[in-house]
Amino acid sequence: MIERLPELTCSEPVEVLPVALPLKAKRKATATPKPSSTGRAVKVVKASIVNPPVILEYDDLQDTVHHPGCLALLDGCVGLSFKGLRVPITIKLSSGEYECQPGTFQPLSMSQAHQRYILKLLMIWQAWQSLIESEQNEAIGDETIETVRDFLNREYDEFVASCGLINENKSLLRFEGMSDPRLGLLLALETFDDESKEWLKADCFTERTSFPQLQEQGQIYFQEDISERVSLAYALVMGECNAIDLDRISELTGLTTTEAEQELVDCGLAVRAPIPGLDDFT
Repeated sequence: MIERLPELTCSEPVEVLPVALPLKAKRKATATPKPSSTGRAVKVVKASIVNPPVILEYDDLQDTVHHPGCLALLDGCVGLSFKGLRVPITIKLSSGEYECQPGTFQPLSMSQAHQRYILKLLMIWQAWQSLIESEQNEAIGDETIETVRDFLNREYDEFVASCGLINENKSLLRFEGMSDPRLGLLLALETFDDESKEWLKADCFTERTSFPQLQEQGQIYFQEDISERVSLAYALVMGECNAIDLDRISELTGLTTTEAEQELVDCGLAVRAPIPGLDDFT
């Protein structure tokens, strides 16, 4: 039985922190991915900057706006996207330091093995996001959604066949020591079965896990009950910014920030913790 985290009482100022979600013991997915016999565990991906950068058009790499400096795929080339960057920044790679400009895509040079691995991961990410967007669009029918789901299954199966399981190659999710939060979310595509001691495909490979959003009086909310609504909003927000944004969760759920905060704690998705450095403030 999974126990909820106890509520913490504190008279000091607090912030809401995310907690790791427990894995479910069983999944309905019947396909069990097996690690490839040729898959090799490799170290953190190393790369160098390839000049010049590409100036992005308005519609390019829109999914990277909230993650400036994240890995991206543009015209079949792996690189770093600075789509949402406001001011130039300097990044440090093993090959040196580089100044990167806002609104650009910086191609990267890396070994063919690493580039192939990152390329496949990004393809899986894009297929997964396409599936989520399709399921959340009430204008898209079930037949089209199943076509997108089949594409995700093919991309994932090809990846496992050549590279092994995502959870068994976690080191490659770290690029030059920097973690891309989107790639980290790909770990959720595999769940560990405590009974068979094997990694299984997540539910999204076989059934609908996202639903259309509804709007009422300017508020966006999900069709499910409050706990499910908050859980889905939490997952979306963590995917967008890798942190709890109560204002964004409030917007998605139609709850006040206070109600959203309480629901996060009640659902075991967050705990209240004192904010360091605010003890002296009134």
